[in-house]
Amino acid sequence: MPIAMSKEEWARLSRWAGDREDPEVMRRRQCVQYMNKMSQQMTKSWPNSLECIAAAPQNVNKRNEELRRARVAAAEQANSQFYARYVRRHQAEQRRLMFNARDSFFKNKDAPKLLLR
Repeated sequence: MPIAMSKEEWARLSRWAGDREDPEVMRRRQCVQYMNKMSQQMTKSWPNSLECIAAAPQNVNKRNEELRRARVAAAEQANSQFYARYVRRHQAEQRRLMFNARDSFFKNKDAPKLLLR
Protein backbone atom coordinates (compact mmCIF):
# COMPACT_ATOMS: atom_id res chain seq x y z
CA MET A 1 0.00 0.00 0.00
CA PRO A 2 1.58 3.28 -1.05
CA ILE A 3 1.99 6.08 1.44
CA ALA A 4 1.32 9.65 0.48
CA MET A 5 3.20 12.38 2.34
CA SER A 6 4.35 15.90 1.74
CA LYS A 7 7.91 17.01 0.99
CA GLU A 8 8.24 18.58 4.41
CA GLU A 9 7.14 15.37 6.10
CA TRP A 10 9.61 13.34 3.98
CA ALA A 11 12.44 15.80 4.79
CA ARG A 12 11.64 15.54 8.50
CA LEU A 13 11.76 11.73 8.34
CA SER A 14 14.99 11.87 6.32
CA ARG A 15 16.63 14.15 8.88
CA TRP A 16 15.42 11.94 11.71
CA ALA A 17 16.73 8.73 10.06
CA GLY A 18 19.95 10.38 8.89
CA ASP A 19 23.06 11.20 10.90
CA ARG A 20 21.73 11.39 14.44
CA GLU A 21 25.00 10.45 16.18
CA ASP A 22 26.62 12.85 18.61
CA PRO A 23 29.98 14.15 17.31
CA GLU A 24 31.71 13.34 20.62
CA VAL A 25 30.48 9.74 20.50
CA MET A 26 31.60 9.44 16.89
CA ARG A 27 35.04 10.86 17.76
CA ARG A 28 35.43 8.44 20.68
CA ARG A 29 34.42 5.47 18.51
CA GLN A 30 36.93 6.44 15.83
CA CYS A 31 39.65 6.83 18.46
CA VAL A 32 38.93 3.36 19.85
CA GLN A 33 38.95 1.87 16.35
CA TYR A 34 42.29 3.55 15.61
CA MET A 35 43.85 2.29 18.87
CA ASN A 36 42.52 -1.20 18.21
CA LYS A 37 44.00 -1.20 14.71
CA MET A 38 47.38 0.06 15.95
CA SER A 39 47.41 -2.53 18.75
CA GLN A 40 46.73 -5.33 16.27
CA GLN A 41 49.55 -4.10 14.03
CA MET A 42 51.95 -3.97 17.00
CA THR A 43 51.09 -7.40 18.37
CA LYS A 44 51.18 -9.07 14.95
CA SER A 45 54.97 -9.47 15.15
CA TRP A 46 55.16 -10.55 18.80
CA PRO A 47 56.16 -14.24 19.06
CA ASN A 48 53.67 -15.19 21.81
CA SER A 49 50.72 -13.04 20.75
CA LEU A 50 47.39 -14.59 19.85
CA GLU A 51 47.58 -13.25 16.29
CA CYS A 52 50.96 -14.86 15.75
CA ILE A 53 49.75 -18.14 17.24
CA ALA A 54 46.53 -18.05 15.22
CA ALA A 55 48.42 -17.20 12.03
CA ALA A 56 50.90 -20.07 12.32
CA PRO A 57 50.06 -22.61 15.05
CA GLN A 58 52.31 -25.23 13.48
CA ASN A 59 55.30 -22.89 13.98
CA VAL A 60 54.49 -22.55 17.67
CA ASN A 61 54.08 -26.30 18.00
CA LYS A 62 57.36 -26.86 16.18
CA ARG A 63 59.15 -24.36 18.44
CA ASN A 64 57.70 -25.97 21.58
CA GLU A 65 58.76 -29.40 20.33
CA GLU A 66 62.29 -28.13 19.63
CA LEU A 67 62.48 -26.64 23.13
CA ARG A 68 61.27 -29.91 24.64
CA ARG A 69 63.83 -31.91 22.67
CA ALA A 70 66.59 -29.52 23.75
CA ARG A 71 65.57 -29.95 27.41
CA VAL A 72 65.52 -33.73 27.04
CA ALA A 73 68.94 -33.73 25.33
CA ALA A 74 70.43 -31.51 28.05
CA ALA A 75 69.04 -33.75 30.80
CA GLU A 76 70.32 -36.84 29.01
CA GLN A 77 73.79 -35.34 28.64
CA ALA A 78 73.87 -34.34 32.33
CA ASN A 79 72.82 -37.87 33.32
CA SER A 80 75.48 -39.47 31.11
CA GLN A 81 78.18 -37.20 32.57
CA PHE A 82 77.06 -38.03 36.10
CA TYR A 83 77.04 -41.75 35.34
CA ALA A 84 80.53 -41.58 33.73
CA ARG A 85 81.93 -39.85 36.84
CA TYR A 86 80.19 -42.40 39.06
CA VAL A 87 81.67 -45.33 37.10
CA ARG A 88 85.19 -43.82 37.23
CA ARG A 89 84.93 -43.28 41.01
CA HIS A 90 83.58 -46.79 41.52
CA GLN A 91 86.36 -48.37 39.44
CA ALA A 92 89.01 -46.39 41.32
CA GLU A 93 87.49 -47.53 44.62
CA GLN A 94 87.49 -51.17 43.43
CA ARG A 95 91.16 -50.92 42.35
CA ARG A 96 92.10 -49.43 45.73
CA LEU A 97 90.22 -52.15 47.61
CA MET A 98 91.80 -54.91 45.52
CA PHE A 99 95.28 -53.46 46.04
CA ASN A 100 94.70 -53.24 49.81
CA ALA A 101 93.34 -56.82 49.93
CA ARG A 102 96.32 -58.24 47.98
CA ASP A 103 98.78 -56.25 50.06
CA SER A 104 97.32 -57.41 53.37
CA PHE A 105 97.07 -61.01 52.09
CA PHE A 106 100.73 -61.13 50.99
CA LYS A 107 101.90 -59.47 54.20
CA ASN A 108 99.96 -61.82 56.49
CA LYS A 109 100.88 -65.17 54.85
CA ASP A 110 104.17 -67.06 55.22
CA ALA A 111 104.45 -68.27 51.65
CA PRO A 112 102.35 -66.04 49.42
CA LYS A 113 104.28 -66.94 46.30
CA LEU A 114 103.03 -70.52 46.53
CA LEU A 115 99.50 -69.27 45.76
CA LEU A 116 100.60 -67.61 42.53
CA ARG A 117 101.65 -70.89 40.85
